[in-house]
Amino acid sequence: MRVVVIGGGLCGSIISNILARNVKREDVEIYVVEKNELHYYQPSFTLISLGLEEPDKVYKKVKDLIDKRVNIIKDRALSIDAKNNKVILENGELKYDYLVIASGADYDFDYVEGLKEAYEKSQDVNTFYTYDGAIKLRDNLRKFQGGRVVISTIDTPYKCPGAPIKFANILHDYLERKGLRGSSEIIYVSHTEHVFAREPFASKIEEIFKEKGIKVVRNFIIDRVDYENRKIVSIDGQEIEYDLYVFVPPHKGFVSEVSDPAGFIPVDKYVLRHVSYKNIYACGDVAALPTSKSGSAAKRQAGILARNLLKVIEGSVGNEEKYDGYALCPILTRYGRAIFAEFNYEKSLSSASESWINWIIKVYLLKHIYFNFIVKGYLT
Repeated sequence: MRVVVIGGGLCGSIISNILARNVKREDVEIYVVEKNELHYYQPSFTLISLGLEEPDKVYKKVKDLIDKRVNIIKDRALSIDAKNNKVILENGELKYDYLVIASGADYDFDYVEGLKEAYEKSQDVNTFYTYDGAIKLRDNLRKFQGGRVVISTIDTPYKCPGAPIKFANILHDYLERKGLRGSSEIIYVSHTEHVFAREPFASKIEEIFKEKGIKVVRNFIIDRVDYENRKIVSIDGQEIEYDLYVFVPPHKGFVSEVSDPAGFIPVDKYVLRHVSYKNIYACGDVAALPTSKSGSAAKRQAGILARNLLKVIEGSVGNEEKYDGYALCPILTRYGRAIFAEFNYEKSLSSASESWINWIIKVYLLKHIYFNFIVKGYLT
């Protein structure tokens, strides 16, 4: 029997590691298809941009995080031939009995007119959603001498809805410490009515933004970025000028015959099995689920999916574990304080209280726990 996992990120690593420890190698082959050599701890990108983390401490080699009994194929998956149970690679193809799509979400810089050109050519246009982008933004903030900072979301879904919020909050404190807040304006531009959709966290975030003097512009759907004139333009002609523009890039999944048009995989929201192909599963950011795309959600999904897949491999029927939509979004609110927003499909699970303990966990402890325990499948 052969299990193929597309993606060696968080979900792919957890699933392959759990399977490797619980099946006999002579009975089950496990393959991970991953095009990259490095595995990044993506939540640190925001911290890098604000000078709270060192770039050389946020990644490990993929091969060092995955069990030696797993076959790692350094290649790019191009498509899926679901009828014939095979993955088409850049350099061949790979048959499977069971397939797990855990390829994450990529970024579509061509989604908005002028965005790609602006990001590549202008130091004033930035994102912290990539490793290189976080370093670029850090360097540009160090040179920033005041002016208008515009932070915007562009489309849904995007990874970690708390990320641009925590960036805005800590940017306020960052500029204040540099003596630049009085000469700076921070504008948070949302493509929806909300800054954050879940209560009680939404109201608390709005309260903090008001306290910090962060202006919110709602329902601003970006049509184009005019970097030569330093402005973003909405589909209804509104314009917002900037001195520094920080955007959340539009996301896309793994486009194939088993995905929706944007590349996200339609699965049963409880057991993560494809709605049409019973031997295909999806996990993490690439799964089309009505919950946040976050590391905590991916971790919970991966553990459940791996244990259910083990039952299938062993011939067990029924008694599947169910994923309830759990997600946790750590939201930094100010230096030394953070909210942990926990919720599932049905309800919120935590209060909106700010805590220094949450700050310590988020800024100093989570990365260590992630690389040493979570990715290896020990805390699911």
